[in-house]
Amino acid sequence: MLKGDGDSPPYSAQKCSDNKQFCQAWKWNTPADSQDVAECGTDAYPVAYPPPFTPVAGAGVDGDYCEAVENCYTSAENAATCTSNVCKASTKDQDACKVEEDCPVDYQCTKSKCTALKKSGETCADSGDCGFKTLCVKKDGEDPKCTEYNSLANGALFTLPAQLHENLGVEPTTSDVCSSGYQFTVGKNLECRNPNRSKVQGLKGRSTDEAGQTCEYITYNDPSNYTLEVNATSTSYCGFNKDSKAYCQMQEGDDEYVSARKKYMEKEKDFKCHKLSGKKDGSTCADKYKFMSNKIAFDYERVKKSAKDGQTAANVANNDECAAGTVMSNFWQGHSPDSALTYGAFGVCASLIAFVLL
Repeated sequence: MLKGDGDSPPYSAQKCSDNKQFCQAWKWNTPADSQDVAECGTDAYPVAYPPPFTPVAGAGVDGDYCEAVENCYTSAENAATCTSNVCKASTKDQDACKVEEDCPVDYQCTKSKCTALKKSGETCADSGDCGFKTLCVKKDGEDPKCTEYNSLANGALFTLPAQLHENLGVEPTTSDVCSSGYQFTVGKNLECRNPNRSKVQGLKGRSTDEAGQTCEYITYNDPSNYTLEVNATSTSYCGFNKDSKAYCQMQEGDDEYVSARKKYMEKEKDFKCHKLSGKKDGSTCADKYKFMSNKIAFDYERVKKSAKDGQTAANVANNDECAAGTVMSNFWQGHSPDSALTYGAFGVCASLIAFVLL
């Protein structure tokens, strides 16, 4: 019998059934042999998503989520209000200010006046000059310009003013301005490149017979050729898998991840957020906060967690209905997974957050 039967958390929709072997390497019919990280019970229950958010007095800038005007930043210059759960600054173009929090979305405080931030394509000195979701980027042979997030194609060489990138590493790192979401250090420049990608796509391509076996993926870390595929390996993990297979970590270049990220980024373009939003505890953009309960945001969060940690990826992959309805339900709550991960419909406890489907 699995740990958790008889003392499952009150918000579990179902209990794990007796003698359920989610992964043969874990010998689920012998609980003493199982790994703690995947046992049914409160200790293994993942953190709820989206995480709870509590506005903090005075933290909300223009466009932030609020529950009362006390949650919004106010000052002698900015008599902000909380309208329809959104902080609204009282200031406008050229109004007096002391700090950037005094000014509305797309404005900064310059020489004690709220002045418009520069738009995409305009020259800049640094990213502080640029608006929400843009950075000051210098491409070869050009002046630095405000550049929209996710707008540079693979192979683009660039720098961020006042920053050198020489010899920062041999693996792609996350990028705000590259369309792929990843960049690589080439000398003193950064270059947009594809992220790592599993050699065979889909769950079948990420499965092995037992835990600890080799997983093959491709990286793009050749210093001289951004298109060259370089073979790399990791190891698989056992999780709550109904086929008793072990699973490899998802990679950021995998089809499922790329699709989820693209859908989220398309929605995020429409958000109206202050540049300082989220910089303090109790501050979050209202548009982003409301969207966190959307299926698109939920799916993107799941793949990000699966790409960040191999054990999480294995726990989520090909879930049995029992696991999906209990210890892993926060990865699936509110909607069924797509066909590649389907386990059938299951009920979700009313105390869990209901997710809005498109």
